[in-house]
Amino acid sequence: MALQPTLVLTGSAVIEQELVDSVPALRLDAYQDPIYEQLPAVAARLDRREQAAAWIAGYEARRAELRAKVHDATGGSRVAILRIRGELMQMYGMLNMGYALYRSLQLPPPDRIAVQSLCNEHFHSSVITVEELPFYAAEHLFVVVQPDAAAAACWQALTTSQPWCDYPAVQAGHVYKVDVADWLSNDPLSLLGQMEEAAALLAAESEHHIYPSREQ
Repeated sequence: MALQPTLVLTGSAVIEQELVDSVPALRLDAYQDPIYEQLPAVAARLDRREQAAAWIAGYEARRAELRAKVHDATGGSRVAILRIRGELMQMYGMLNMGYALYRSLQLPPPDRIAVQSLCNEHFHSSVITVEELPFYAAEHLFVVVQPDAAAAACWQALTTSQPWCDYPAVQAGHVYKVDVADWLSNDPLSLLGQMEEAAALLAAESEHHIYPSREQ
């Protein structure tokens, strides 16, 4: 039986036009805020504005609780998020994987990420080398490693390098390796889950996913 969707979501204006005569379609801009722009847009098309507003209110209430908890635990320390994909290393900004940390929890990023985000409101990430790691110093570091051999080798090489051993978060034992399957998605439910996980890791008294330097 052919699919009969209530609404098709797409990031392409061309596809939206191609579908307009066959099924309801809505184009979402990748740069739109997933919670405050994309969700209300979808809800409006589905006549579910009240449900969306209620969900956002619940998210904001939980966000306020977690912000207070995390800020008490970290004391304003900088937080970075590093993704390893193949042989590439990326430091993320406010979009995608950085949303939960920097927008939801309002944690301070590394100084260079803050400047890059200020200069470009759509800043996504920076590809870096091991030698450039010190330029993105932070007291807490989230790490996302792609599940492939090349990424695993890159991760192994990184954790035995001197810049890694000297990195503030490594020295403090504040490195958290999180699952790419949970952190790559950028929809409201995924962002809520990322916020919850980040807050739990940052506020926990016990140590989680810690990768100490060779000197520890």
